[in-house]
Amino acid sequence: MKRRIFGVIIILLFLSTTLSFAEGRVFDFRTHKNRFSPLGITFDNVPHLYESPRGDAYGYSGLFVGDTVKVSGAVNSLETAVEIIFPSGKTVKIPSLNNYFEKEITFNEEGKYTVKLSSLGGGPVTEENFSVCYRAIPIPPTILVKDILKGISEANDETRLKFVNWNDACVTEEGKGGTASLLIVDKNGNPLANLKGKYFTTDKYGIAKIPFSSSDINIYGNIKAVNYDKIVFDRKGNLIYSSKQEKIGTILQENIIYLNKKEFFSYVFPEAAKAGKDIPIITDYTYDPTNVEIADNFIYEPRTNIAIPAKFIRKDNKTYVNAESLLVLIGYRYSSDADFGILGTSIRYYPDRIEIYIVERGLR
Repeated sequence: MKRRIFGVIIILLFLSTTLSFAEGRVFDFRTHKNRFSPLGITFDNVPHLYESPRGDAYGYSGLFVGDTVKVSGAVNSLETAVEIIFPSGKTVKIPSLNNYFEKEITFNEEGKYTVKLSSLGGGPVTEENFSVCYRAIPIPPTILVKDILKGISEANDETRLKFVNWNDACVTEEGKGGTASLLIVDKNGNPLANLKGKYFTTDKYGIAKIPFSSSDINIYGNIKAVNYDKIVFDRKGNLIYSSKQEKIGTILQENIIYLNKKEFFSYVFPEAAKAGKDIPIITDYTYDPTNVEIADNFIYEPRTNIAIPAKFIRKDNKTYVNAESLLVLIGYRYSSDADFGILGTSIRYYPDRIEIYIVERGLR
């Protein structure tokens, strides 16, 4: 026991030292979030410019109106000057010394900011943008991902360079629209009543209502939009409703619903079906359709080496797989960098029906 306590103390001392001192700089585990920035600049913390190596303007900066943070990082050239230009045009210059820059800045304006990088000797100027928004909290009657999936594994994937909590992403059914009710608050959490922002006006309670569609990705700030497919069967296994008007054959046996494998994958992944495949593997770089194999008692995706226990029925040269196994497979998080494009799935049993939900991000 004494040895364990001593080990814990040593670890805590090491962490406190590491977090406090790094060549005289404040250091945390979120450093170099923009290592792929085309500016030739690396921010230690925020603003965050990109979500992925592709450079898609899809992530959120991590900054809210009223935040005061130390903007710091590294540049490639000893002669480079860094400027942060506010939406109003106000400019904050950050001097660099030995390829390193730092300055505490209060971001008190909503809108698009510009990072400007220029050579002190009159060389080329490069720019990139990031957004600062008011802090928004989704409230009822807005339907969120966690309402459908009862929470997902990535409670906050900030470590994956995104500053996004997918539990709080607003959802709407495929092909339909919705309205996000957002409580807008200041840095202390107080509602901002009768606020006229760039994209909304709050009411006397500080609530803004922003419409969005199933094809949207961003709603406001770090609040994302996702869509879901809903498939409903009666207790005899008959399809009675689906978000897409496509057939999915079923067999109901011993209160277990089996779905036609080919038709199910074609319903969920129409783009893969057009290529004659079952399922896509989506990464930051590629979109590769592949097939799912059937073994004696499991389904198997060979590219990712994912195997899920399953039950099968073969009838009229068609294969039917129990719905739970299919849903687990497509909702499986292969790695931090690759998945099947599905955020999560759920199945609900009621006395008169069975409901299936498939939640996906607007990535394809």
